[in-house]
Amino acid sequence: NTETEYCSQHTDQHLTFYCQPCARFICQQCTIAEHQPGPKHNPQEVSKLAQSYKNELQTVARKTMDEADGLKRTYDTFKKELGTITTNCKLQKKKIQEHFEQL
Repeated sequence: NTETEYCSQHTDQHLTFYCQPCARFICQQCTIAEHQPGPKHNPQEVSKLAQSYKNELQTVARKTMDEADGLKRTYDTFKKELGTITTNCKLQKKKIQEHFEQL
């Protein structure tokens, strides 16, 4: 439960809008008086803006998880390949040593 704050200029009005260029929460009366939509102001309802940000964050989180899964698979592949290379190096070293012992 979040408590809705009131506008400091219009004390009977709740802050239900956000003006992005100003980075300020404003009330409906402010959208009519000081923050009319235009080149300098873009008031948007907080609830709609919050839902939009939530959707964007969910998309970014989903993409991040997909990338993390891909990185984990790549790490596992490299780890397996490193084990194979290490085993092959040891085998080749042993063969070289055996060859020199036969000389």
